[in-house]
Amino acid sequence: QQLAREPRALPRLEISPEIQHLDDISALLEADTQALLQTFRLHDYDPHPALTFKVAV
Repeated sequence: QQLAREPRALPRLEISPEIQHLDDISALLEADTQALLQTFRLHDYDPHPALTFKVAV
């Protein structure tokens, strides 16, 4: 089922201009969700519907 899907266009990741170096990301390790969403934005993401399957537990 997954192999039959047509590929879609890749999304674009926008990173806040405040992030200039990898060290700037270390402050985000303790950040809340809202701060992360303001720092990283995903544009034009168009996912396929979820695949469902049974799993033995």
